[in-house]
Amino acid sequence: MLKNKIEYPLIFNIPENFPYKSSSIHTFFMKIPIDVVFIDKNLKIYEKTSLNPWTYFKPKKKCSYFIELEYGYLNKNNIKINDKIKFLE
Repeated sequence: MLKNKIEYPLIFNIPENFPYKSSSIHTFFMKIPIDVVFIDKNLKIYEKTSLNPWTYFKPKKKCSYFIELEYGYLNKNNIKINDKIKFLE
């Protein structure tokens, strides 16, 4: 929030028992646009979007993870729907 630059991606893990039926996100109070990918339990990207400040987005289904990235990252790195991700420790 209130940053002028995203220095590293933020990964959010949504627990199976999360009480809300949606994985909606917002960019209220943000000063810059961001890219976001929504990932299912099989670690496949099922939806992606770019969000301007002060917007709201609700994906088609509940996700297991979502990642906030620097704006333009998705296009620059050719990230596509159904790409599979891998978390490294």
